[in-house]
Amino acid sequence: MTITHELWALGVHAIKLFAFVENKTPAGTAAIAPDNLMVQSIQTVRAAVPGMVISTEVCGCAWTDTGECVVLDDHGRTDLAATYTLMSSMATLHAQAGADIIGPAAVLDGSVMEIRRVLDERGFGDVAITPSVIFDSALFTAYKSAMNTEPGRGNRRGFQIDPDRAGLALLQAERWIREGADSALVQPAMTSIDVLTKLRASTHVPLTAFSPLGESQMFATASDAVLLEYLRSLKRAGADLIMTYDATRAARLLTEEK
Repeated sequence: MTITHELWALGVHAIKLFAFVENKTPAGTAAIAPDNLMVQSIQTVRAAVPGMVISTEVCGCAWTDTGECVVLDDHGRTDLAATYTLMSSMATLHAQAGADIIGPAAVLDGSVMEIRRVLDERGFGDVAITPSVIFDSALFTAYKSAMNTEPGRGNRRGFQIDPDRAGLALLQAERWIREGADSALVQPAMTSIDVLTKLRASTHVPLTAFSPLGESQMFATASDAVLLEYLRSLKRAGADLIMTYDATRAARLLTEEK
């Protein structure tokens, strides 16, 4: 039994896929290769468990040799046109492979609108878009280290929200919903519960709380009861869905409770 089959049997019917990339380039060209690892992963999951909801991320950080969320021009500045093209091309490729939900990760105005336009034009109007309302956080350090996505200069504050500016997170979510977002993903969940609660009060789109790898490491030594208590607090705060690296553990515990 594969991990995908195990999750399905436990009642976890949605997953998010990430791919580790070795052949990185300034423009992230491997991200739109028709047979790249992400495409193969989507196809493998779709064939193994046809009913599984598959979510992916479209962002330059995993594919560019700069570790940046965006494509840079010859002067080291953000090339918006190239970045939008990369994100929308990735989205199309993932949709063709069988993805159900596309997640633009960089906080970039216009990204949702452009991805929606391209997906609709190419016949994927039923593929949802869920952008990340994402704060700059040390809780992403473990992920960036494991995926080799640490930017070569500064940090990603330009494409992630300053943790002191909750109001900006709310405004960004509103912009994306106006651009055509179907839902929103709030991360990191542990330090964004206040924003999750405020979003639940101000919008009716589905909200997902994402507990990243840094949180999972913290809960590795915590009791099962503590983990479930935390996940339930996210539901109380307004999360319709919870995305976590501890999904298998939590699903088993909930199954045992029943």
